[in-house]
Amino acid sequence: MRDIVPRLTLLAAAAFTIAAATSGCSTQTVSPPRGPLEVRSSTIEICYPASSLPGLIGAGLLIATNPVTVESVTLTDPVGVTNPNSYLVTNAGGKGIGSARDPLPADVEADFGVARWESKREAAGATIEPGDPGQQLILKVAGTAGTASGILVRYTSNGFSYDLQIPQRTKIQEPTCAST
Repeated sequence: MRDIVPRLTLLAAAAFTIAAATSGCSTQTVSPPRGPLEVRSSTIEICYPASSLPGLIGAGLLIATNPVTVESVTLTDPVGVTNPNSYLVTNAGGKGIGSARDPLPADVEADFGVARWESKREAAGATIEPGDPGQQLILKVAGTAGTASGILVRYTSNGFSYDLQIPQRTKIQEPTCAST
């Protein structure tokens, strides 16, 4: 009996070694998965006159392929410009907001739709469902003069966290938005 215990231990160790050697263990680098939220109709750059602040800028139409919950919306690399609030407005096939003063002037409200604007909701904590006609992401911007290189939307879906980077540059300048 004394002889059998070391043999069983040796046999188990040998089996483990063979299994590990033949299992094909390898290390591979995997790109981060693309999340179930995408942006459509985003512009490359928005310029806003500093004298009109606070202002609103449209950042595109968010479409989900799975239910998502927005955790936060922030400006990327902001210098001299802040984003105190972000909103979602259900797409109704109308015009986007582009950029406008906050509160919205009557002509922009008429174009954009007063009812749509009044139905806005805070982006942080909001859920976007698949099959939804899309949610227009609108950021309130404040500051003096400055820039931001993009917009970052952090969200969760099915227990996973994702970042959606929108490469829309924002410029706030005076006296007007002339090219620099």
